[in-house]
Amino acid sequence: MQATEAENCLWNMARLVKPGGDLSVTGIDLDIRAKVARELGWRPVLELIEDIHEGDPTLRQDWPCEWWGLEPLSKDRPDWQMRYATAFSLNEDD
Repeated sequence: MQATEAENCLWNMARLVKPGGDLSVTGIDLDIRAKVARELGWRPVLELIEDIHEGDPTLRQDWPCEWWGLEPLSKDRPDWQMRYATAFSLNEDD
């Protein structure tokens, strides 16, 4: 999936969520997911963020060599909560 297709997909998915609802997103490039989440003002759900991200250790075994590999969670990044969150709360106005 091209970046613009993935972004459009997330924008369309956000319209399906009722105002104030939550959305879980997996299988989308972390850069794209974080970009759209910032643009749409999503709030990352921080509860269990590390457990969810690290849930399948086999995905990290293939990073960075395979497209499906998942980068290790790094709290050194200033945007780590937005980048590694899988669940988001959507604003009332979304």
